[in-house]
Amino acid sequence: MKKILSLVLLLSLSLLSSSKMNTLGYFSNFDEAIAQAKKENKMVMMIMTKDGCPWCKKLKESVLLQDQVSSRIKNEFVALILNRDTDMYPSYYKTKYTPTTYFIDANSEEEVWSNIGYAKKKDFLETLDDAHNAATELN
Repeated sequence: MKKILSLVLLLSLSLLSSSKMNTLGYFSNFDEAIAQAKKENKMVMMIMTKDGCPWCKKLKESVLLQDQVSSRIKNEFVALILNRDTDMYPSYYKTKYTPTTYFIDANSEEEVWSNIGYAKKKDFLETLDDAHNAATELN
């Protein structure tokens, strides 16, 4: 009985976390995110997660939901969050490690910058800066 209750609780928390990401305007479809990024002339910030990943959960709940982080993401990127095991995306973005954050040029659909693993707020904000700097160097 305890195992069933634990499973139900874990699933509920996972769904709650996903609905928070949707509230923030995160896409859950690669092609739709790319199309929107082209319209807005922005990079796509794609975060690969997987079920049962404690660092993915921590990134979502402790970093991405913070006002300073979420406002920068909303203003500077088209945000996309995918489950590496169940969602559809180009195979060259398949990763063994989660969370992995990719910054993708919308026109070429190529990776501009990436970060593997969890990052605290300060480090995540620096990653956003690094992605912009890398994109500037390419252009």
